Amino acid sequence: MTLPLETNDPFARLRGALSADDHARIDVMAKVQAHYHVMKRDKRIEQAFTHLFEDTLVRYDPTRAAGEDNRIELRGLAILGNSGAGKSRALRYFFAGHVAFPGYGDLRSDCQAISVEVRAPTTHLGLGHRIMAATGFPVRGKVTAHQVWEMVYERLLLKRIFVIHLNELHNFFLTCKDADRKDLLNSIKSFMTNPTWPVIVVVSGLPMLKEVLEGHDEDRRRFSFIPFRPLRVPASNPVLKQIAEKLADIAGLTLPPDFEEDIVPRLAWAADHEWGTCIKIMHNAVRFALNVNEKTGTAHTVLERDRFAEAWGFMTGSGREANPFVIRNWKDVGCKLVMRDDTKPDPEPTGKKRK
Repeated sequence: MTLPLETNDPFARLRGALSADDHARIDVMAKVQAHYHVMKRDKRIEQAFTHLFEDTLVRYDPTRAAGEDNRIELRGLAILGNSGAGKSRALRYFFAGHVAFPGYGDLRSDCQAISVEVRAPTTHLGLGHRIMAATGFPVRGKVTAHQVWEMVYERLLLKRIFVIHLNELHNFFLTCKDADRKDLLNSIKSFMTNPTWPVIVVVSGLPMLKEVLEGHDEDRRRFSFIPFRPLRVPASNPVLKQIAEKLADIAGLTLPPDFEEDIVPRLAWAADHEWGTCIKIMHNAVRFALNVNEKTGTAHTVLERDRFAEAWGFMTGSGREANPFVIRNWKDVGCKLVMRDDTKPDPEPTGKKRK
């Protein structure tokens, strides 16, 4: 390999540090990870947005021409689910593929939808700064919360942005003070009720947001809700097999004949029955399958259970005795902990008793 030591491009240095085999694997994995399996919940997102888009075009006064001051108040959409459910990827897939949002994710575009990653900890003022940065206009210098949020409303109108997605919004409420909590809920309401330029608000995050929105009548009634529920075994087994078949095919692999009966139940257990985590484990299993077989010196051709075992060991740092893809009694493995060498069960959440 040749290291381009004089370059200032960090990615060029990374490329130079990898072998030809590494680059070939990168090319395949890019295609594998780009694949998205459309599910029923994606259809629900599409339907919900169709209704929201219809409201965007409804005139408050049908006898007058459409304009900035002749639009009804808009609603929001809340997509809630556990970590690893696949919420963020589902929304990226929707926005990036919708004809109404060309250039989504590119600050240089005139896309009318933006996504804002909500980091923890943050404040009402800090979130206003992040929204401004997501519109391509970061705010410099010392400003008050009132000033930065006035800039937000003006910027959304200027760029004609009518959808704002607040991703991982639970991060805000986990650490915010009561005053910031009230201010943000009022700001979200103001987005949708702004008489000059109402905006659709999409929030995604952990189920705890349900309690946040339920606690305020004005916010609850302005949102529609789509839950991202865990997968169900065995009902979800055929879908998991379909996804694995497609990913394997992209990588030039096949599945073993007993994949659905032997590997899929272990996969669902290892992922704590979350769709997004299942797919992440699949991706890593494919990555290991693209390595040369150490025993034969040739490439793998089948996405066997051993590859999932390698992926699990890599992701968790756990030994073979705590690997659900290795041991016979795989349901004895507590899959929420890492660096395990035994099958002790996961600890109960604080303050909750096992039923």
